[in-house]
Amino acid sequence: MSCNKDNYPKAIAVCEAVLRLMRDKRDITAMTVSEIAREAGIGKGTTYDYFSSKEEIIAKSLIYGYRKLIDTAVEQMKSCETLKEKLYSLQNLAECSESINSFMEMLEKLAKKWDKMQDYIVTAFEYDRIHIAYVEKLMDDLIDAAHKERLISEGTDEDYVKYVFVSAVQNIVGPLRRIMAKENVVSKEKWMDYLYQMIVASLAYSGR
Repeated sequence: MSCNKDNYPKAIAVCEAVLRLMRDKRDITAMTVSEIAREAGIGKGTTYDYFSSKEEIIAKSLIYGYRKLIDTAVEQMKSCETLKEKLYSLQNLAECSESINSFMEMLEKLAKKWDKMQDYIVTAFEYDRIHIAYVEKLMDDLIDAAHKERLISEGTDEDYVKYVFVSAVQNIVGPLRRIMAKENVVSKEKWMDYLYQMIVASLAYSGR
């Protein structure tokens, strides 16, 4: 979240409250500030110490939920030691990608419905910049692991290496993977084993 107050415990409690109400199938457009405050365990007036309106509460709660999902996946990947383990851990990101997409779709729909929502999203979300920032985090960690395992030859084009890993991440969390997993075209284990072999082969080829 963007401004200082967004990270205060009560502001986070409000965001968590919205996410819980969403999980309970509560219509997000029908939520009231009173209902959200009650779920968060704070007074309605207190919410306005952190948010200026219901629209801002909803927008920032969706963004908070989006970031929380991806941050968890990124941290899990960082805790792994080898490149192969890191790649396998990204399946957690793939498994929550539908939830991530639902946050994005909901933000887009609400932005069209509520004029004020658009401003909050632009300010706090910065649209595609947040995607780029997360992808860069993933790339840096994966590339660092590949260097440590001496899978990348000295003098290899850095852009080529980035493209290899961007392709790999897209292969894990992209829409085609979700469709193939749903149809059980290939097992998760084989998919990841083949992907790892492809990365190693691609990196070896780049050094020729």
